[in-house]
Amino acid sequence: MLASDSVALGDLFRRCYGDTYGSLEFYDADELARRIESGSLRSVVAVDASDGVFGHTGINVRNGSALVCETGNTVVDPAARGQGLLKRLGSGLTELVRLEGFAGYIHFPTTAHPIMQRVSVSNGGVETGVMLSYVSADTRYEAIDDTRVTDAERLAATIAFQPQADVPARLVRLPTRYHRLIEGLYNAAGLVRENAPIERIRTNNQGARMPEYSERRDVLYGAVGSADREHFNQWLAQLQSSLTRYVPAVCHVDLPLDSPLIDEQVAQLNSLGFFFAGLLPEFAHTDVLRLQRLNKVDQRSVEPELVNPEARLLLQQIVTDASDVLAGQTIH
Repeated sequence: MLASDSVALGDLFRRCYGDTYGSLEFYDADELARRIESGSLRSVVAVDASDGVFGHTGINVRNGSALVCETGNTVVDPAARGQGLLKRLGSGLTELVRLEGFAGYIHFPTTAHPIMQRVSVSNGGVETGVMLSYVSADTRYEAIDDTRVTDAERLAATIAFQPQADVPARLVRLPTRYHRLIEGLYNAAGLVRENAPIERIRTNNQGARMPEYSERRDVLYGAVGSADREHFNQWLAQLQSSLTRYVPAVCHVDLPLDSPLIDEQVAQLNSLGFFFAGLLPEFAHTDVLRLQRLNKVDQRSVEPELVNPEARLLLQQIVTDASDVLAGQTIH
């Protein structure tokens, strides 16, 4: 994709989502051009010589230390569906990930698109999480005839890890609460990990991000660094303040799996209503544990339309964790 494609790309997203897509930058041609030129958005597009851009999928570079990138923003023009563009875009994306030197990618197929869920586990892909109520109820999907995307409910998304090259072995610190769950996900993904004593892992404060709120998505997101207790407590106080200020529908927190405080951090976040969302291998300077908190946890939010049996099994474990975190209350 070229910076000169930014206007046509915005037009494509309007044809696919109207004005409801969660990332506002895709409606801002100047911001898109800046991201393309800076390399923070690297994309594959399907173009017609006379009629513009008909398909897009891209790499979002969020952390310069990560061996695995985030991919997404995948759209095909309603007028061009049924022609195999999605598969061709996927092939182009795979090649781009390799050319950029990443060992793999993580993406977030939503329950609006069963085909994307199926594709996400093809060619060695593994579902490593389920993010409940992730997509805003205001999101409109053009030319998709499906009741799941027209009932004004927030939709879930899976976390799918797609390796493209050998991922190196790594020492990690697994929180006691999620040790067995994460170990099973590592095995499913074919990753070699050793749960090491504290003194065997060198720590730093890479990857810390203060909580940021997206009004359009109604999602609060933050990332914890591997710092000392004082810095974590300061970060946690900011998180609590943001939760009170914004009352987001969803909050996600990423924890690095090299933190000497991992058990303490998980316990404090559990006490605020956070429960398991997923494992994101090599998503920062190390693997990342994502926790989620929903402002409203009811039966509908924990029954997303998941296509793959592995995701449904993982969902059962997540719902059990949510029930335990929420003082054992029945979700209804």
